[in-house]
Amino acid sequence: MPPPSALPPARIPFCWGPPPDTITAAGASFFSACIMDFISDIAVNMLLLIVCLYLLSVCVDAVRHWGGAREEAEDMPLSQAEWARLSAGTYEYGSV
Repeated sequence: MPPPSALPPARIPFCWGPPPDTITAAGASFFSACIMDFISDIAVNMLLLIVCLYLLSVCVDAVRHWGGAREEAEDMPLSQAEWARLSAGTYEYGSV
């Protein structure tokens, strides 16, 4: 195994570039940039999530609308003959 000085410096997963050895003005700006990069990644992912959820809700509303139109047609009042069959116990749902 190589000596510790020969190993590459540890990297922060969401930051690009080597971490600073000491906290300096350059190091502080590096970490600030890393934090801002991480926050912007989260913001982009949240925006994509919101857009996907909105599109899903539009699709669900469309399906409910089309399904609702079909249900309204099925909920039309029964005719006299259908009421007679229903009261006699011979009415089947969906029969003509």
